[in-house]
Amino acid sequence: MRPGCLSRSYILLLILTAGMNGLADANETSAAPSPIKEQFNYNRIDIADRLVFLSCKSAKESWYGSGFIAEMAGKKYIFINQHIILGAGKIGFTTANGIQLRPRRVELAETRNIARLELETDTAFQITQSANMDDPVAVFGNDDGESTGFYGTINGVGADLIETTADFSSEYGGAPVLNTAGEVIGIASHVRESRGHAMKEGTKFENRTRHFCQRLSGVKWRTVNWKRFNEAFGASYRTNEKLVEDTFDILIDWQKKPFNRVSIEEPADRNLNTWVQSHNSAMLKYGRSAEKRKKYSAYSESLQELSDVCTTRSRKLYMMTERRELTGFLRNEIDAQASALEYAVKYIKRRGDTIHTFSD
Repeated sequence: MRPGCLSRSYILLLILTAGMNGLADANETSAAPSPIKEQFNYNRIDIADRLVFLSCKSAKESWYGSGFIAEMAGKKYIFINQHIILGAGKIGFTTANGIQLRPRRVELAETRNIARLELETDTAFQITQSANMDDPVAVFGNDDGESTGFYGTINGVGADLIETTADFSSEYGGAPVLNTAGEVIGIASHVRESRGHAMKEGTKFENRTRHFCQRLSGVKWRTVNWKRFNEAFGASYRTNEKLVEDTFDILIDWQKKPFNRVSIEEPADRNLNTWVQSHNSAMLKYGRSAEKRKKYSAYSESLQELSDVCTTRSRKLYMMTERRELTGFLRNEIDAQASALEYAVKYIKRRGDTIHTFSD
């Protein structure tokens, strides 16, 4: 796994490989024992002016994100995950207590999934490099416009990453991970499902979900013209993530019912939409009453067409990774998208080689 981010492309690849503004305390959740929460002398209401909610919109969709205000090198910034704002035509920044923010100047971390936006403000978290095993932590993020808190402890410390038992979901990427003093030790980045393995049996890593945040120390920052950068890569990034997600959803469904008609949620990739229409038309024409030879032939042709869609896009993505304007993080993301589509092609070929074993 690349440090810093676990993209949907990577998650879906693992799945397929394995299978073939309310602030009321009543909403606060914690999977950790209550004594951990009791070690914190503040709650999300106390820090609402430093928690940031993002509302993002593109021409096709809208989504939410988390962030926070913190001081670094004498300046105040909004810290967020890079991937949250990629592809957004409009981005709204609001504190958890309802104050709209107008940041300026976007800087991207070279190798981590972090962006910082300079801000004029009188309030901010302090950032600390101190992170020790078993230290209590709290994570406050944006759950569709409401702030939710999770509590846990540190159970792994690295140069770039910190692992915690705080049971936040991947949707909380960008939320601050705080110690009992209210200092930021990192930014929530990703959740990873621990895969079964003999070496993990009897250890703390056996069959469980792991939660990671990225450290804010040692980061190299690059100032970008955000509008230009986003126009060049943002929409493409989101479109290709959707293509990978939809493709793997199709392949996973095919494991159970290969001859079913395909359904994908909008907005979908234009080339994949065209393939879906063609595939469904063929499956309708050669239904249960059709000769198996004709049905298998139509299915085989459809598999090849889907393979062509994935292969063409994968090649374009590999070419995109050569662009000098990319950050290291985004280059790795695009490479993961290309690799996932490349894997999908191999899977499709295996299905084509075993068509005769399929049943209705």
